[in-house]
Formats: sequence, structure tokens, C-alpha cells
Amino acid sequence: RDYGLLLDYLYENGLNLFYGETIDDLPVDLVEDILMSDSNLKRKYTLDDFMTQLMICRECLPDSPSKVLHPIPECSMNVPLDYALWNSSKGGSDTVTRFVWNCLPVLPVKTPQTALVARFLMNYAVLFHRTSQSIGGTKKPDIGEDTIESIRDRNTKRQPFHKTMSWLHSRLRQSAKESRERND
Repeated sequence: RDYGLLLDYLYENGLNLFYGETIDDLPVDLVEDILMSDSNLKRKYTLDDFMTQLMICRECLPDSPSKVLHPIPECSMNVPLDYALWNSSKGGSDTVTRFVWNCLPVLPVKTPQTALVARFLMNYAVLFHRTSQSIGGTKKPDIGEDTIESIRDRNTKRQPFHKTMSWLHSRLRQSAKESRERND
């Protein structure tokens, strides 16, 4: 009973704004003022982010026109739109990031440009590693039994990242030496 009274109070004193018949009933200027009034909200969300999340939540309500009966997403799952687009398009870059962070370059001169070039080189090294793992595979994946995880584990045991980097390092040094000899 008390819980119901509390919900009624919250609904009548602000939440009713979000439960109008249409999305057009929402006072967008008021929502934007609220988002811009707090520095944490201002840094994290734009009005477009908020409106996108609101439309998703409205579609998840039991009386929505689409009749989709999914639970409403947790607030912590509300990610700004730009981040969500990046997360959905980046693919397996978390693995790339982990590899790159495990092999931080030691730069004699650290400027933004050298750090950027080193980062690009490390990304290409990871790409080379993944490609060489794929090409060097001795067993074809069995679609019926293998999982992505089992294939990755098999590839990592056969050719770990540090071995690829060691080989790449020696090849680059050899190429630099040969290039110097040709130019002398």
C-alpha cells in the first residue's frame, strides 16, 4: 500500500511527463534544460541520446503499440548514442586493445605524432598476428563441434602473440639492414 502511494506520488510529480499518449506530448525544452543543468548529465548525454532511450523504453512497456514484451533496460545500460554506435561497429577491437596495451612501445621521442604512429603500427601488428593465425591453421574448424572460443584457444596455443611479434621484429630488422646495405 505505501509502495503504491509512493509510486503514485512520483508519477504525479514528474514521471507523468514521460507517459503521454505520444512522444510529441513530452516537453522537450524542459528535458533539455534538466540535462544541461547538471554537469555529469551534460557530459554524458545529449537530448538525442535521451530521446532515443525514452523511445526504446516506451516500446518495452506492456501497452505499447508494438506489443513487444521485453523488460525495460537498466539505467546503467543507457549508453550515449555515439558510444553505442561505436560499440556496435568496432567488432573485436577489445582484443586488439588488450594486445596493444600488453606491448606498449618505448619511444625515444614521445610526441603525439610518434605515439599515434606507434599505435597504428601496433594495430597493424595485431592484424598481422590474427591473419597469420588464420592462414597457419592446421585443422579446419568443424562447424558442428567447434566454437569461436575453442578456435581462438587452439590458434593462441599454436601461435601466441609474443612469437608473432618476435618474428615480425626480426623480419623488420633484417629488412632495415638489407635496405641500408643497398643504399651504401
